Amino acid sequence: MGGYPLRLIYTAPGRQEIYNLQRDAIRRSKSYIFIENAYFTDDTLLRDLIKARQRGVDVRVIIPLETDHGAITRNIALAANTMLEHGIRVYIYPGFTHAKAAIFDGWASVGSANLDRLSLKINRELNITTSEPEAVEELLEELFIPDFARATELTEPIPEQWVDYLIEMFGDYIF
Repeated sequence: MGGYPLRLIYTAPGRQEIYNLQRDAIRRSKSYIFIENAYFTDDTLLRDLIKARQRGVDVRVIIPLETDHGAITRNIALAANTMLEHGIRVYIYPGFTHAKAAIFDGWASVGSANLDRLSLKINRELNITTSEPEAVEELLEELFIPDFARATELTEPIPEQWVDYLIEMFGDYIF
């Protein structure tokens, strides 16, 4: 019987395994980081990605600008602008993607965790990880390559409004 070696990682109140392992993967990455996530609002992860890009890592993020929560969309837009400003390649998914996947130099993580405070620090979430080359390649070919092609790469900042910063400030405690 075949298969891949997998590791289950999770988050629950008081246990931030997904968050900690993904932050560690970002800090250790030397070649590339590909992320696709519906909700990207965590400022610490954003700073870690900026530092990775400054080290020369190819960082690409696929996010939607249409979500099922209007206010969080504005947080995502501000995060996209910050990423773009720091040389991170941002791809805007057409419509709503609910994918929660990442590849960090050949280590893949897929599961239920969004990149927001609720998923990473409060909710009970479960991701599956592997560094099995065949599985990582399959995720790349089945999700990331098609979605990079389907999405539009952001080349200009998304227009911002003053209320976006108010939402972002309070959103750090809500989302």
